[in-house]
Amino acid sequence: MFEELKLYLKFDTDDQDEWLKNTLIPAINGYFKNAGINVEKLEDEPLYHLAVQMLATHWNENRGVIGNTKNITFGLEAIITQLRYSYD
Repeated sequence: MFEELKLYLKFDTDDQDEWLKNTLIPAINGYFKNAGINVEKLEDEPLYHLAVQMLATHWNENRGVIGNTKNITFGLEAIITQLRYSYD
């Protein structure tokens, strides 16, 4: 997941590696677990990877913003719902 996200977010240097490994990826996994998604079962599911990429992009683009930011897009919410209820 690390290399995939680094490439997707276009992090060309190693400057963001620690933040990506120690903060962003664990936070995303925690977010999806709290949303009722069995992350371990979906590691190879393309729809799960897309959701991870969408959430990573959202959080990266809104890093450091305090207070209300734009809501997570409707598309990501729909994917989360599908991942929660369609993959046992």
